[in-house]
Amino acid sequence: MMSAGPAVLPIVDYFAPDAEAPHLLALVCDGCGARYLERRNGCGRCGGRSFSRHAVSTTGTVTAYTVVWRSEPGVSVPFVSCLVDLGEGLIVKSNLVGIDPDAVDVTVLGSPVELVARDLGMDSNGTLALAFAFKLCGLGE
Repeated sequence: MMSAGPAVLPIVDYFAPDAEAPHLLALVCDGCGARYLERRNGCGRCGGRSFSRHAVSTTGTVTAYTVVWRSEPGVSVPFVSCLVDLGEGLIVKSNLVGIDPDAVDVTVLGSPVELVARDLGMDSNGTLALAFAFKLCGLGE
């Protein structure tokens, strides 16, 4: 009998870290179709209170970025934090991985990126924490 592997805990509830195809899940208002990533009690557009979950694009475009130099103990700095436009009215904040923070410049703005899963480590109970990030399209992880 094969082991099922460690329990996996995504860092946010709208991240589905499927091994084959990690993706984000939007809450889509059943009344007007507005899309949200974070939990909602009501739709900001129509006031509806009924939502369905739908997978969204795993690619997008960098619309803004910053290089972060200050952090808490145990977090590697510098790193690149960015806003990614996924289309359909969705913009998500994430880290941009696979790029040298010392060499990043304004040419990254408008660049196509793709979603990747990031292993954040395992706790003492054997639960693996996973986050999402984006990398420039065409680059290795």
